Amino acid sequence: MNRLMRSIKAGNLELQFWGYEVGNLFAAVAGSGGFARFAEEINAVLSDPALGPSGKLAALAGDHPDVFVTIALGAIVLLAPPLRSLIARGGRPAAVNAFDVVALVAAVAILLFTLRADTSWLTDAAAAFVVGSSLLRQSKRNPFLMKPGGLALALGGFSLAAFGLIEVADDVETSDAIGLALSAIAFLTGVYVLAAGLLTYQGGVFETARFVSEAEDGAKDAGWTAGLLDPRAGLLPGLFERLLDPAVTGICDHAVKPAIVWVPRRIRAQKPFATSMWARLPWRLVSGALAFAALTPQGFAFGLANGCWAIGDVAIGSLDWEDDA
Repeated sequence: MNRLMRSIKAGNLELQFWGYEVGNLFAAVAGSGGFARFAEEINAVLSDPALGPSGKLAALAGDHPDVFVTIALGAIVLLAPPLRSLIARGGRPAAVNAFDVVALVAAVAILLFTLRADTSWLTDAAAAFVVGSSLLRQSKRNPFLMKPGGLALALGGFSLAAFGLIEVADDVETSDAIGLALSAIAFLTGVYVLAAGLLTYQGGVFETARFVSEAEDGAKDAGWTAGLLDPRAGLLPGLFERLLDPAVTGICDHAVKPAIVWVPRRIRAQKPFATSMWARLPWRLVSGALAFAALTPQGFAFGLANGCWAIGDVAIGSLDWEDDA
């Protein structure tokens, strides 16, 4: 067990990325109605002889936005890592940094499209989670990115809660007991994911302060993003510290942590990442089990999403594990 825990901690940010991102793809598929419905909608557009390549793309974006967003998220999740590795072989950190920024901007653009399009709340949640996990993946070398990453996760939690709330109303009308239980758990999961996203933000506050205190004098990032993102003197870190840190920290200390009553007080006080994990993990497991029990195409995809998200939750929690675990 100790060997497994050490392995998880050693690659935690990569593991959270793949756990969350694969889960996000499954969630987006669930938002489009399940794997069969997803395939049918793609085939309906691609097999239309009246549409050229650009027309098919426009048809997907306009008439099947959930499918379009799923494909776009899949492109980022599956293509970005190997392309990044290829660029890294050139030995130019500035080029890798620029690629990370471009990939993040692409993810944010998809999220903005999702929020404006007529997509499922579940698809909205998946797009927000992609942005969040992308930021967390880059936070190993810049802990400030945990803050906007945590906010993106919180937005995903809000969208997941909205999805569950809408489904609750539908299930009450149809008297579907398992569906009603799943929808209610999805709502509660979204609430706690929102809260856990704020805890991740607070973890970014701690990690940024540690980074600044341990940094060598004059050892600031010389890259072109230093003026914008450097934790010690960057524009955005300064704005977040003044405008958001006090509010988010207050919400976490006075509202979020007291609500996670099943986590020991010592962990809540000292370990924001472990608290974030335990705030989400039980709901993921229950939600996933109910999703499979629903025996629907959408439920199957949503169950897979929760299983992958649980892996990401454990990876995030490992940031607070002791080094000798």
